[in-house]
Amino acid sequence: MWTATTVSTLIGRKTRLSYSVSGVTRLLRRMGCSAQLPDGRAVERDEDAITAWWEPTWQEVIRSGR
Repeated sequence: MWTATTVSTLIGRKTRLSYSVSGVTRLLRRMGCSAQLPDGRAVERDEDAITAWWEPTWQEVIRSGR
C-alpha cells in the first residue's frame, strides 16, 4: 500500500520537486485516488501456525523487552 509519504518521496526523486505530505494527499484526491485498505484477512492465513508462533515466541519477546 502506498502512503502519502512514500508518494511524496517518489515525486521528489523523479521530478526534484518538493511536496508536503498533506499536499500529496490533496493532489492524489484531485487525481481521483482514494485511501485503500485491505479487504480483510488473507485467505491463506493459517491460524494454527499463528498460534504455534504466538505462544512461545511472542511471549519470549515480551519478557525480554525486545
